[in-house]
Amino acid sequence: MKIAIVDDEQKWRNLALNVVRDYTDEADEIEVFNSGVEFLERNAEYNIVLMDIDMPEMDGFETIVNYKAEHLESIIIILTTHLDCARKGYLVDAFRYVDKTKMKVELKEAFEKVREINIKNSFSLTAKSGSETKSILLRDILCSIVNI
Repeated sequence: MKIAIVDDEQKWRNLALNVVRDYTDEADEIEVFNSGVEFLERNAEYNIVLMDIDMPEMDGFETIVNYKAEHLESIIIILTTHLDCARKGYLVDAFRYVDKTKMKVELKEAFEKVREINIKNSFSLTAKSGSETKSILLRDILCSIVNI
């Protein structure tokens, strides 16, 4: 997995990085950013983005809106101490809203849920047509039943 941590405060970046390392594998890539602007300039796609909300220059909500315009499939986890703006998380399709002061417990739950989703989304069917073999994720199969 590719994971991004975006927070303007070093204290919270370091804590998030340490907590995330506890719930990921060595093969996972973790990148850390000091601002939403720096994150967007990287122009990379991540499986999971941990986003602070209260940042100078560009807040987390604006950063998420800009990022999601290009990367719809990414899972966004909002990190904040400002619990009063939790409702805004729904407007940007956030996966979880994590209280920074409870980060260890709440990120553990979030990563466990992400693992469940990843396992569910990895089931596929394999089909062969001539010499070509193709795997199709079950989540990408649409079925329509029509009564005649």
